[in-house]
Amino acid sequence: MEEAKKEERKPAVKIHDALTFFLCRLEQTMLESPSLFHCATKDACLAFFVERNDFSPQAYATLARGKLMPSNRFANAGVYLTEDQDMALRGVTSWDDYCSTLTLRQIKFVGW
Repeated sequence: MEEAKKEERKPAVKIHDALTFFLCRLEQTMLESPSLFHCATKDACLAFFVERNDFSPQAYATLARGKLMPSNRFANAGVYLTEDQDMALRGVTSWDDYCSTLTLRQIKFVGW
């Protein structure tokens, strides 16, 4: 009789089902939440930063100056800053300055 009870016990939710549910919810959340990575133009990035960012453009300029350098092992030559861009980022005062200084690829690499 004890053996019959052991066989009847099954987990309420299988791990596979729980994982599938979690991944579906994650995907749904990502699709519903606006993201910088959905921006197809620099103007769209500018609008995204103005509407959704709590940080200052100066803070992002500082972050960009660190992330877009050859010393960042995750960066590649396609996103490295030029000397002119590096100098321009030092004087950023608005999101328009930030977005006009960088390429779309660089903006997305720095991220949100």
